Amino acid sequence: MLIFKEVNALRTYLEASEEAGKTVGFVPTMGALHEGHMALIRASNASNDITLSTIFVNPAQFNEQSDFDSYPVQIEQDAAKLELENCTVLYLPKVEEVYPSGDYEKPVFDFKGLDSQMEGAFRPGHFFGVGEVIKRFIDLMPFHRMYLGAKDYQQVQIVKRVVEQFDYDVEVVSVPTEREAGGLAMSSRNLLLSKEAKEAANVIYQTLSWVRDHYSFDQLDQLLEAAKAKINHSEHLEVEYLIAADASTLQILKNAEPTPVVLCISVWANGVRLIDNIVIEREYSIG
Repeated sequence: MLIFKEVNALRTYLEASEEAGKTVGFVPTMGALHEGHMALIRASNASNDITLSTIFVNPAQFNEQSDFDSYPVQIEQDAAKLELENCTVLYLPKVEEVYPSGDYEKPVFDFKGLDSQMEGAFRPGHFFGVGEVIKRFIDLMPFHRMYLGAKDYQQVQIVKRVVEQFDYDVEVVSVPTEREAGGLAMSSRNLLLSKEAKEAANVIYQTLSWVRDHYSFDQLDQLLEAAKAKINHSEHLEVEYLIAADASTLQILKNAEPTPVVLCISVWANGVRLIDNIVIEREYSIG
């Protein structure tokens, strides 16, 4: 695996690869890699000649300095995991390369309301930071496909919108969420959980699945309240939000139109913030 720390050398390598007719898949990460990230690497390897990954804890998408400071960093272990999965290239960017001072002009995004609910409402400015770093990576590095985890459903929709708004020739590929044995979505933040909180957090996905299996638009409010009560029953867990939204627009459901629905949730687990989601397909959408 090649490791680059300067973008000019990386770009030279990627441009030469592109001229040779090779396709490049991109897996952006913030490190603390787990099996979910490895699934992204494998998906890229299956469809591309070269897999490029980054480890960059993006300061622009953290609302709290304490959250940024506590984010797990383990570069050597992460690089070893990537190499075992046959990742071709790892780029370790410096903040000043991603966000240069001087002539760098911050973008203006039109998210078309995708950021108005859920993470956008509870973490103001978060999706600007996501959009900004993704736009910078696309501008800095030539690649053909980008691989993102479906756990961050709203983020995937935001990234697709950035690609659409700026007319980038990049395919955004959403890869299914990898889960631990009890159903908890794999996340770098899971490293911060106590044994008790991690075990308790299995109820999050179990409850989302229960809502999906009993979905009825007419009973939606009652289902969501029951789901929140079920999760909050644990002394380790507290629901921040649980929202049913149109899976395409991410707007709160107002009627029982036969369209896919996404349930998105944020839960505090003893001070660690966890998110998850589940998509309810058409056959569940009218009850």
